[in-house]
Amino acid sequence: MGGYPVVWRILCTALVAAGVLLGVVVLPLEVWVLVALLAVVLGLTAIVGRDRPTQPVPSARGGARPVLLLVRAVGVGLAVAAVLAFAVVLRAGVVVLVVMVIASSSPAVGWWRRLLRKHARSAESRVPAPVESRTQASPADSAVLALPAADLTTSQLCRQWHDSYLALRQAPPAQRLRLVMIRQQYLDELERRDPRGLRAWFDSAASAGGDPSRFLTTTHSDVPPDQHSS
Repeated sequence: MGGYPVVWRILCTALVAAGVLLGVVVLPLEVWVLVALLAVVLGLTAIVGRDRPTQPVPSARGGARPVLLLVRAVGVGLAVAAVLAFAVVLRAGVVVLVVMVIASSSPAVGWWRRLLRKHARSAESRVPAPVESRTQASPADSAVLALPAADLTTSQLCRQWHDSYLALRQAPPAQRLRLVMIRQQYLDELERRDPRGLRAWFDSAASAGGDPSRFLTTTHSDVPPDQHSS
C-alpha cells in the first residue's frame, strides 16, 4: 500500500493527541489515575510475557525491547484516555469515530481490496455474451436470410424487414453492410409485387423498423410471383 500505513499512523497519533488534550479538560483526575495504572499493567504484562529469544541477541536490542513495550503500553493508555474524552463530548458518536479508525487501518483496507477483487472477478464471470454472438442467433440471421428475396412470401418479406432492423442495430460493423443490402432487396421485391401499397406505406411516414404488411393490397397473393404463376 505504499505510504498509506505511515499516513494512517500519523493521523491516528494526531487524533490521540487531540483526545488527550481534550481529556485534560473534560476528564477527572480519577480517570487519569486509572489510565496510568492500565498503562503500567499492560507494560509489565508485555515485558514479563514476551517470548525469550532462542539465540543470544546484542545487549542494545535486548535493552531496547522493554522500552519499546513500555512505549506501546503508554500509547494504549493514552488512546483509551482519548476515547473516553471523545465519549464525553461526542457521546454515542464516539462509536462511529472508533469504527472509522478501525475500518481505515491497513489490515482493514487490505481486506476491503481483496473483497472488491473477488466481487470483480465474480462479475466478470457473469458478463453476457458479446453482441456478435447474440446477433448470430437473431431471427434475421436465420436460414431465411440466405434465401433470395424473390423466393420469400410477402409475409416473410415483411417479417424479415422488421427483424433485420433489430439485427442491424446490434450487428458489428463487418455485418452491417450485408444487412443493409439484404434490406434493400426486400424493399425492391415488395415494390415489384405491390408498388402502390409500398408507396402508401412510405407516405404514412414509414419507419426503418416498421411493418408494411397492413398497407399491401389484398389482391396480391402471399406467395412469390413465380410460384403463383406455376
